Amino acid sequence: MALALAAVFSLALVAEAAPFRPLFAAFRPFWLTYDDAARAEPGRLNPSWMDWGESVMLGGKKLEQACLTEKLAVARENCGYITLYLLPNGLWLPGPQSIHLKPWPRRGSQFNATDTDFYLFSRLRLIQSKRPMPDIEPDFVVEHRGYVLGWIFRGDRLSASGYDPRQP
Repeated sequence: MALALAAVFSLALVAEAAPFRPLFAAFRPFWLTYDDAARAEPGRLNPSWMDWGESVMLGGKKLEQACLTEKLAVARENCGYITLYLLPNGLWLPGPQSIHLKPWPRRGSQFNATDTDFYLFSRLRLIQSKRPMPDIEPDFVVEHRGYVLGWIFRGDRLSASGYDPRQP
């Protein structure tokens, strides 16, 4: 009986942590919730996980999947024209199959603002920044079980809202 109970407990623990793979540091049990899980503010820390790059992997995969399943304004055969701008910069293994990843544009560089340019605002970037998020709804939300790690905005929508990602 004790062996069966231990096996059930172990299986439940694996099932509980599996959605957070491959970086289990972001794991939190299903019963732990935060009032501000859906937003981030400049300079204000949340006691939960801030991001080690999971937002890059999850956001990139989500954007790539949306393109491949034709949930974007871009035809599936044109997914190679999609660019996701990242801060912090990163990559996952085996990496993107069809979209491109580029570092966030710096001051003095060009701000690409088309329907194929996307910008990832990670929770960590917003907390370390002085600048708030854009005042528009994101195109995609990157989350782990309801706790948001990042927001993805399309470049042409950012530009139309007056937001310039090159500003500090």
